[in-house]
This record gives sequence, structure tokens and C-alpha cells, in this order.
Amino acid sequence: MKYGILTAALLTFFSGSLSAQRGMGGMQGWNLFEGVPFEEVFLEEQGISWQKPKFDKGMKMMEGQEITLRGHVIILDAYIRLNVILSRFPSKACFFCAASGPETIAEVELANKPRRLLNDQIITVRGKLKLNDSDPYKMNFILLDAEIIGE
Repeated sequence: MKYGILTAALLTFFSGSLSAQRGMGGMQGWNLFEGVPFEEVFLEEQGISWQKPKFDKGMKMMEGQEITLRGHVIILDAYIRLNVILSRFPSKACFFCAASGPETIAEVELANKPRRLLNDQIITVRGKLKLNDSDPYKMNFILLDAEIIGE
């Protein structure tokens, strides 16, 4: 009986803390993107294929919320360095080079130019989530006004 009550209390605590994380400023980490389904769309005018996300109501409610991601840097612009791609996995296993899905990358628009970043450098960033389901030339998940909070 004691173990049953303890188990129930622990389950209640952990499920409550997860829902609180999601409701209070956003779930932290890549798990937030895991449940988003994608549809392969061919854009004839551009001649490209795109994995278009289908954001549900819960995900749309996260837009504009501050979230935190930790991942591997993929540099887009060697000179400006205000925009980088953050990958859940190292570049050898990232979305662009391997079989990872689009839920494993995010575009990061940094508020301030950081000191030199290197490809595959692991950083933690915090920014406001923007969802993209209309521009195939941008990532599906974008962090705006982001700052590097850890290396």
C-alpha cells in the first residue's frame, strides 16, 4: 500500500511538472518539436521538395514563447554570424547530412553578434519561438532575438 501511494505521488509530480513546463514559458529542449508531423510537398515553381510541418493547436500556442535549446552549431554566414542553425546532433548526423528529421534543427537569429562560433560547437540558446509553415527557404522552427546562455 505504501509503495502504491508513493508511486502515484511520483507519477503525479512528474506529469504535473511536465505540463507546467509546457504552460509556463515553454518546454525546454528538442522534445517540444518531436510530435510535429511533416508532409512532403513538391513546389513546382521553385523545383524543390519541402517537408512542410503541420502544427497542431498546442504547438501554435507555443509560438512567441521563450524556449531553450542545446545543440551543435552549423554556421550559415562566416562573417556576420548572427544567424546559425542549431542541430540536435553533430553535423555528421544532422538533418542535412544524415537521416535525421526536420524536427532536429532550428534556425537561430541571435540578438547580438557572439564571439567566434565554430561548426559543431555545442551551445545553449534561449529565444522566442517562431513557427514556419509557409517559407521553404527558412527552417520550420526559428528562435528570434536569441541569446547564447551556455557553452
